[in-house]
Amino acid sequence: MSELVSKMRAKLFARTPRDRDAYHARIAESLRVLRPGGRLLIVETETKGAHGLNREAAEVVADQLRSAGFAEASVSKPHKQLVVTGIRSA
Repeated sequence: MSELVSKMRAKLFARTPRDRDAYHARIAESLRVLRPGGRLLIVETETKGAHGLNREAAEVVADQLRSAGFAEASVSKPHKQLVVTGIRSA
């Protein structure tokens, strides 16, 4: 199992947890299991309400990924969803 974990190239969150501790734990676990250069994708519906993310909140998430140790983090909007991408250091 550890061999498989060390080779993960990507991990996807579809909807982030609302619990702050669970959210930070998921980021830390993602950083742990991704291989160098691996990507974390967080996909959320863009919204102005209580659920989902707006562009400003997505940028905050990208900053949190950088603070957690991801080498790069960015926000894109390919459709109606916002995608926050974090890339683990090589």
